[in-house]
Amino acid sequence: MTAADGDEIAALLDAAFPDSYAHPHRPGVQRWFGVRERAPRADDGRPAAGGPLVSVAAHAWCAPDLCCPAGVATAAAVRGRGLGRAVCKLAVEDALARYGAVALMVADANRSALDLYRVLGLVHRPLAEAFFGSAMAA
Repeated sequence: MTAADGDEIAALLDAAFPDSYAHPHRPGVQRWFGVRERAPRADDGRPAAGGPLVSVAAHAWCAPDLCCPAGVATAAAVRGRGLGRAVCKLAVEDALARYGAVALMVADANRSALDLYRVLGLVHRPLAEAFFGSAMAA
């Protein structure tokens, strides 16, 4: 995808994954991948230009030898067709080819994302978060 697709990517994320850290109007994303619905055929029977964007994934916060796929979202109306899997697979394979390794963070409660990432060959490694309150500030 290109910078010209930014508003369409943002609209899809705002509708399908409003909590996404990866967003075309914020820093950190190096590359976007997308899937479009097939557009109806033109009146003359030829294929029309691409249809609406229905699924996206990004490369974000990449280092020289590690990339983080992020911003994976699929429009609610087309979920269950494997489009999220397809775009995420493309993003992961491209990241492996470019950077050599991938890592991502996903909430343990997001079972559908965890299942998708397992299907793609990623291994879940739980992380713990820590909070240091005001007692540590002294």
